Amino acid sequence: MSLCYAAITPHTPLLLPTIGKDKLTSLAQTMGALGTISAHLHTHRPEILIIMSPHTRVFDSAFGIGAALTFSGTFETFGDLSTSYTYQGAPHAATQIAGWLRTAGFPIQLIADDTLDYGAAVPLHHILPPSSKTRVMPLGFSAHSPKYHYAFGQALREAILKSDERIAIIASGDLSHNIPINQSADTLDDIIEASFRQKRWEQFLSLPPQEITEADICAYLPLSILAGTLDTMNYRYRRLAYEHPFSVGYLSAEFLLT
Repeated sequence: MSLCYAAITPHTPLLLPTIGKDKLTSLAQTMGALGTISAHLHTHRPEILIIMSPHTRVFDSAFGIGAALTFSGTFETFGDLSTSYTYQGAPHAATQIAGWLRTAGFPIQLIADDTLDYGAAVPLHHILPPSSKTRVMPLGFSAHSPKYHYAFGQALREAILKSDERIAIIASGDLSHNIPINQSADTLDDIIEASFRQKRWEQFLSLPPQEITEADICAYLPLSILAGTLDTMNYRYRRLAYEHPFSVGYLSAEFLLT
């Protein structure tokens, strides 16, 4: 039917009140941005939310798509014994989209695991309230190159456009690590954001792999898929927040599709 909304979110567990505690005051901009994304998701009413996380299971050649009936779990790994989550899955739509992507030449692995990694669960905790009827479809990446992920994103867009449901897509991930506290932003983070603002996809995909690795930009492959998904779409880029209080670049942004 349509791609109705897209966004970028960070996923530090410090965004959970029971984990971040007094550190949450240093993440006030990001918390506000996640509230905005939540409100805009509600406005756009997606029936399915595709969420891409760099911490999900990675296959050497295939892209993984979560096809469970429901997704549930906790944040006990981070010491939070009280917060839990349950989201409805979209197994039929996952199977359908997987079929279209395979036809386009991309290997797909459907995954029955009903838990979410924290890269998906943390932003979902903030942007998708328990009362939401939006179903969740986790999407992982492969060991292929960023350009291959970009091409996969292009095929994903075509699959989304074939669907008879309204679909939103979220790229979850953090940008550069080890940013000096007194530095306004990291150069790589600036380039990445400019690439999405100005559709400079060749610039984005040509970033030196060693620099990406050294900066530990875990969002790079999810963003590569998102770039391919958005490359021919008309949108207005809107930065909602960028901060690095703990030396890690946290970017929250949305794409207002026209």
